Amino acid sequence: MCGVRAGRYLERMATVRSESLPSGPVPRLAPLARFNRRFVNPVAKPYAAHAPWMGTVVHRGRRSGRQYRTPVNIFPTEHGYRIALTHGTDADWVRNILAAGRFTLVTAGRDVELVRPRVIHEPAAEWAPTPMRWYVRFMRAEHHLYAVRESRAPARSGGLSRRDR
Repeated sequence: MCGVRAGRYLERMATVRSESLPSGPVPRLAPLARFNRRFVNPVAKPYAAHAPWMGTVVHRGRRSGRQYRTPVNIFPTEHGYRIALTHGTDADWVRNILAAGRFTLVTAGRDVELVRPRVIHEPAAEWAPTPMRWYVRFMRAEHHLYAVRESRAPARSGGLSRRDR
């Protein structure tokens, strides 16, 4: 009985720790991340903005201020988009987006401004369509980034803004 309790306690503590601390890249996939950055991303960039379940994240470097374009797997939601973090939460583009608090997603040939990005831990990947769910699970992408579309509605101050007059 004591062994069962200890096992449950350790299991619960592991879950609490994994939910409270963002995980880094999965060590097994680190070489794949380098390979993708060097060879796959340059080939995928021209097509990512038009392919299904793909998009291009446009973001600025935290230190350099340089603009970067990163192809990603995207999944539209009612109010925004989910992006599968197939290379972990420590990817430079993820850290750039979280620091800026906003970014542009190019999908289906149009630019979508997204705000309030946050990393969500969801190992089951139930949010992804079935074929992509298998891929996300294979890549061990237990986290995804969720961001909402920027609202262009006028402020509710009782009147029209100067721009709308």
